[in-house]
Amino acid sequence: MSDTRGLGDLGRLPAEIRSVIWKYTTPGCSSFNKTEESASLQADDTRLAFLRTSQQVYWELSHVVYKNLVLYFQIVPMYQPEIWLVASTNTGLQLQLRDVGDATRQGFRKLPYEKLKGVHIDIQAPAQGNPGQVLCLWRKCLDLQRLLRGRTNKAAFSHLQIHFANSDTAKWCANMQPNRTIVLDELEGTDDYYVVLIALRMIRRVRTVTVSLPQDLKSTLDATSLDLVKGTENDLTEEYTPRSPSEPKDIGNDDDLQDEQYEFF
Repeated sequence: MSDTRGLGDLGRLPAEIRSVIWKYTTPGCSSFNKTEESASLQADDTRLAFLRTSQQVYWELSHVVYKNLVLYFQIVPMYQPEIWLVASTNTGLQLQLRDVGDATRQGFRKLPYEKLKGVHIDIQAPAQGNPGQVLCLWRKCLDLQRLLRGRTNKAAFSHLQIHFANSDTAKWCANMQPNRTIVLDELEGTDDYYVVLIALRMIRRVRTVTVSLPQDLKSTLDATSLDLVKGTENDLTEEYTPRSPSEPKDIGNDDDLQDEQYEFF
């Protein structure tokens, strides 16, 4: 029998009936509201105020709020002083984040990612032959993985999708070849998509990962390149061993990651 303390008269109802009631309190989300333990997606000044009434209500309602929620990070290759990236959800919420500090203040480190249906990172193609845009994407992705790696709750994501998107003005490949803008002597050149992808390889504790490439780009890649993409998926789902049932292994935080790891840029 579940604990019904803190539910008031609602505690007299079966859990199945309470679950139906909770669904009527979560029609959509429009702002982040930070609580002591995590960031909660809040619909307006009154909806989801239930989350603050008691620990038991929060526990039951948060599962309803998050289980069908998909969080999107949209990354574009242009430098914009006031916009680092755009975060949005499948419920209609959209936030423009200035930098990692702004995202932290808005509760993204405390968001219970393990309860979300999934996290999608959408990366727009840079202009062909523009190294500044490639490096801009790499820098933004590096900062994003630091944000996600430094999250307060170390529980595993349910699903992470990394999607490389073409646009009307830019694509990840041209003339049946992947774009290769930055020439690295040590690596004999690196495809643009992979320069960006390696910035996300340090994210850990993800149950399932999908790296999605445009069909025209995917058709140009040889077996070795496809193996590199598959290897990235394996890296992100790397298993970890808890030191005790209640204490996950420490994977460090964003301060542990130094730019020297990527000094070839």
